[in-house]
Amino acid sequence: MKTNRVTLSRRSFLRAATLSTGLALAACAAPSAQTPGAAPKAEEPAIGETPVAEPAQPAAQPAQPAAERVFTMPMLAYLGDPGAGVDPGTSGSTASVMINQLTFSPLVYFDENLKAQPLAAESWETKDGQVWTFKLRKDIKWSDGTPVTAADYEASIKRNLAPDLAGVLYTLEFIKNATQYYSKEIDNPDEIGVKALDDYTLEFTLEKVTPYFDIVVTYPNYAAVPLKVIERYGNADWTKPENIVTCGPFKLVEWIPDQQMTFAPDPNYFGQKPGVDKFVIKMIKQEAAAMAAYETGELDFAEVAVGDIARVKADPTLGAEYSSKPNQLTQYLIIRSQTLEPLNDPRVRQAFAMAIDRDIVCNVALQGAYIPAYQFIVPGLPGYDENLGQELAFNPGKAKELLAEAGYGEGGKPMPTLYINSNQTDTYQTLFETIQAMWKENLGVEVTLELMEASARGEWAKRKPPMPHFWRQGWGNDYPDSASGMNFMKSTPKNDAIWTDNPDYAWVNAKFDELVDAAAIELDETKRAELYKQAQQILIVEDPKIIPLYYGANNIVVKPYVKGLIQNGLGTDFRFVSVEK
Repeated sequence: MKTNRVTLSRRSFLRAATLSTGLALAACAAPSAQTPGAAPKAEEPAIGETPVAEPAQPAAQPAQPAAERVFTMPMLAYLGDPGAGVDPGTSGSTASVMINQLTFSPLVYFDENLKAQPLAAESWETKDGQVWTFKLRKDIKWSDGTPVTAADYEASIKRNLAPDLAGVLYTLEFIKNATQYYSKEIDNPDEIGVKALDDYTLEFTLEKVTPYFDIVVTYPNYAAVPLKVIERYGNADWTKPENIVTCGPFKLVEWIPDQQMTFAPDPNYFGQKPGVDKFVIKMIKQEAAAMAAYETGELDFAEVAVGDIARVKADPTLGAEYSSKPNQLTQYLIIRSQTLEPLNDPRVRQAFAMAIDRDIVCNVALQGAYIPAYQFIVPGLPGYDENLGQELAFNPGKAKELLAEAGYGEGGKPMPTLYINSNQTDTYQTLFETIQAMWKENLGVEVTLELMEASARGEWAKRKPPMPHFWRQGWGNDYPDSASGMNFMKSTPKNDAIWTDNPDYAWVNAKFDELVDAAAIELDETKRAELYKQAQQILIVEDPKIIPLYYGANNIVVKPYVKGLIQNGLGTDFRFVSVEK
């Protein structure tokens, strides 16, 4: 169980300090016999003495109000304005998940060691890995003061699977009949495998044995949402500050799209209370701008762009506020390949992978901020093997041979225009200019960079005719297990609009899907790891869908008066933040 911490407000601290000072002075005075609880008796003058008037005491001064405790951070614009993602049913991006952690309460959460801890659920159990039972707390309330029950969780999860919501399926697809309901193969929500057994008991029946389901339910899609509010205002408007009802540590009180979001603590929250009076998120376009705002004191937290790391570490003040911790994120290029020349040839894809010197990329261009990656699964999880993927390590000679075998290069077919598409940030600009130069030097291939705002990327990918290109993607695990990313990598995810709108970009490999599905239900960890290794061999070597580039890290600066942040391999959790100036 999580132990609640009590955070004294500044006013409470001053009152306590004043009281302790008075007690200390009293302890130094001569003792006198007093009736317990009686006021001290005034000392009377001796006979014949003239009473001496007591000096006038100054009038009591009114107490000064405590300073407002405000925590301010950036939501870098490349992550996007959360938009509809404030709704846990549609939450999938880094931005929206972070917002949902503030405002709603899934069944469990992760501590700094990525261990599942009770949140809305106080306990859980399974006997076979397929039927799971969660016991809920009895003191959960909505921000309007009404109780939250297991029936709210059941109805919310079913609502999040509604086809017309277009929510996030891949975190809910474990539940029996979830995919069938989402895809309209069945239309009765009672057939979905989630049920409230009583007010405080929630039961899940899964499609298959899922030994890691207790860490899947940390995701916002497993939180209760206020269905009566949604029915009143509709899916588009219920999350507006004037309408929203929440059940997390904070409530959204202001939202200026593309500019700022403001949250206030929810006094009805059942758990550890935030140690701030206001939580502000500013939408800022670039890491450099956020860093400048941090240095002027406008922000209390910021991510450090790779171009700033050396300067920050060398600065006496900033260096003490800086930290870097690995996270479970793989940065990679998706190769849009299946039907498009020249990327429909596996040898061409292999050649482009072998023409990137990841050591130069990570340790020189990106100043040591990240760790070179040759596979998709991050270190420490089932299926990771430090030797896997080394066949496609930097080897420009072999890369040219493969390109020639495929009919390109000197004397071969002309190479069509190829593109790298990414959102525009300082880090990505440096990253892809470096890779662009490597491909020109090592393969003799010119590649065009298409760096743009995050909101424009989807429309670019839908253009017809389809363009052969490399698409920057970062996959951060939703839960600390290889299934999180490998399930997503399966052939053409049903809920991925880019592939659905442009099937020429589809990557299909039945053997890969078979291995991933087998690993997902394997209870023997050794066998499970071997299945994931075999799947990765297909994904990154034999029939490359992706080119892994590096593993991520949380490179951040935090003001010393900010406490309570949870830093773990999934990023930063702000729900317990406090400001102690």
